[in-house]
Amino acid sequence: MSVPARAAQQDSASVSRSLRVDRVRDGAIELDGRLTESAWLQAEVGGGFTQRVPADGSPATERTEVRVLYSGDALYVGVRAFDSEPHAIRAELARRDSKSQSDEIAVYVDSYHDRRTCFEFAVTPRGSIRDAYYFNDAQWSADASWDPVWEVGTSTDAAGWSAEFRIPFTQLRFDR
Repeated sequence: MSVPARAAQQDSASVSRSLRVDRVRDGAIELDGRLTESAWLQAEVGGGFTQRVPADGSPATERTEVRVLYSGDALYVGVRAFDSEPHAIRAELARRDSKSQSDEIAVYVDSYHDRRTCFEFAVTPRGSIRDAYYFNDAQWSADASWDPVWEVGTSTDAAGWSAEFRIPFTQLRFDR
């Protein structure tokens, strides 16, 4: 199984890459925000991302690594966000689906593979979550009232912060 990743732009042309996604047994990942389980350590690492804010499409100012796994009932995404100034990581608490002035990791799943709709799962370093269903690509309309059941764990350390997402397949929609 492979999933597309938004890679660094080269000469203003977007490059599409694939990432190998391995299967793990259910319960193999402890959602503590640390990518220390053997499945994470053996998973293929994706990187070379571009930033979205403040300069969409520009090279990222900090390194980010992503790993993707799946089990019989869920998608797992592990993200390591390195930070050259970890003491300055913004980590406010916020209510579910509220925007804050915190750093954030967001995962977007285009399960219809139509490049028009997607499901967003976002977390701050303190574990505040936000989720939304996006549709009508031209206007990026969002349904923030969609509250799926999913889990995430976060962790900060001297090199930055990380998050482990567990998104049950039952919370996503697929074509046949």
